[in-house]
Amino acid sequence: MPAPTFSRKILVFESLGFGLVIIFLWLEEILDIPHYIMGAPSTPVNLPECLLETIVIMILYGIILYYTIKFMAKIRYLEGFLHVCSFCKRIEVDGEWITLEKFMSTYSDAILSHGLCPECLQKHYHVE
Repeated sequence: MPAPTFSRKILVFESLGFGLVIIFLWLEEILDIPHYIMGAPSTPVNLPECLLETIVIMILYGIILYYTIKFMAKIRYLEGFLHVCSFCKRIEVDGEWITLEKFMSTYSDAILSHGLCPECLQKHYHVE
């Protein structure tokens, strides 16, 4: 069996974290931990409240899991190989050749600013 990928490890740790929160929530409700540790007044077990809290945590877990998977897919795409034209430097995306500027504005949050490198400044504008 191959070693788990980094993405899979992230998902496992997120799941374990949410699982531990839910386990602690139920243990606190059933065992009344604040009563024994901090001397707080004893409270009766309130299973409907604990169930509602568990549902809210599971909804949050689902939302975070969705966005984690979405962001990891975007990162995986951005880390992949890109076909770049040797002459015009356009990038092939789904069979269409687009400019670097369009690619960056569509597939990343990077903000591009045009400028001139020292070599092009010298070559095209004869400025030293």
